[in-house]
Amino acid sequence: SLLLALLLSAFAGCGISDNESEPQLRFSQIYDNGLIGQDYFPLDVIQTPDQGYLVLAASNDWDIYLLKADSAGVFDWERPLSEPYVNAVPQLITDGANTYFFCMDEVSLETYLMRVDESGNDPEEFLRYPDIQYPLAASQTDQGQVLLLGYDRVVRNTQLNLLNASFTEVWDEGYPVFTDVEEPIIGHLTRTGDRLPFFTGESTQGFFFNAFRNFSMSLVFVNSATGEQTGVISGFREEESIAAASVLPGGTYGMARYSFGDSYLLPSTGLDPNAEAISNELGGFELPELDTSLPVIT
Repeated sequence: SLLLALLLSAFAGCGISDNESEPQLRFSQIYDNGLIGQDYFPLDVIQTPDQGYLVLAASNDWDIYLLKADSAGVFDWERPLSEPYVNAVPQLITDGANTYFFCMDEVSLETYLMRVDESGNDPEEFLRYPDIQYPLAASQTDQGQVLLLGYDRVVRNTQLNLLNASFTEVWDEGYPVFTDVEEPIIGHLTRTGDRLPFFTGESTQGFFFNAFRNFSMSLVFVNSATGEQTGVISGFREEESIAAASVLPGGTYGMARYSFGDSYLLPSTGLDPNAEAISNELGGFELPELDTSLPVIT
């Protein structure tokens, strides 16, 4: 059954000066729909224009589930999506007027952009991207553009697309993997194998993504104007890579990495986006209590 806990304190105080949330804005809610035999995995949550909350989740491994709550966390509605829509990419995206998410066709593997109806109707297919298969990660840039990461099973390339604020393509670039990684990607998406840390991001020096590159999970830096690779931090197959990375004030990175079952935290480290490095040479504080199969947020 659905047993989803929504815990909101500082998050609910967004927009309050100094990030202080008022006591009446703090709450916790647990939602249980009573259905037996279904698993749910929260992917993202955002605050909606009516001050409520929209939750994107996976159910039954890679089915898609949406839940809306009001400003106090009280349940409004839920919407499970039916086939062919599967594999919601774990980020809700907004253009200021509407909320969207990317997902995949279960059979053709092509990518859809779905628009959410916050009144509770079923999400609708907004755009389709037949040339982008196996969508893995997405993020918005400071300019409102979108980075969309996928995998091209035919040529065995990781693919990065930059979309403008209207979700049309600006450029796309492929990065050779040189081996067939479809099996671990399917295992990741269906949760029958290891969950892998696919993500995209932006720094003051360009874009970056974490995905398969040159046989291994690697953190790749690219030119924001063209998508051309400028640098890379290489891992080893799926056993060693960067787990999470975010840009901190001043241009340093907060990072986590994993290596053969061990986890390491790098609270602030400088990276050269124009150089090549190996992830296991980055050091960091070992955190043996962390499960490397679970996602890390930096």
